[in-house]
Amino acid sequence: MKLKEGIVVSIIDESDGGVLFDMNSGSYYRINDTMCFIIEYIKENIESTTNDIVKALCNEYDVDIQTARNDVSDIITEFKNLNLLNE
Repeated sequence: MKLKEGIVVSIIDESDGGVLFDMNSGSYYRINDTMCFIIEYIKENIESTTNDIVKALCNEYDVDIQTARNDVSDIITEFKNLNLLNE
């Protein structure tokens, strides 16, 4: 999984999320701390799978595997719908 070129993330505060800017469309998105974590994980681990992200999220936060799986699935779907990811 890989972010498309031209995606910039600015983290406001680790517990408060950040802002994602898509230079291709000129769109800004306010993202929460979980979304920030996932974006940063994808940036650092280009060959990551959804399962890799779920495991990393469970290691970083006090969250059970099913909740993490649901959250990651929803967020990845949202990022795909916004055309932010390359397959």
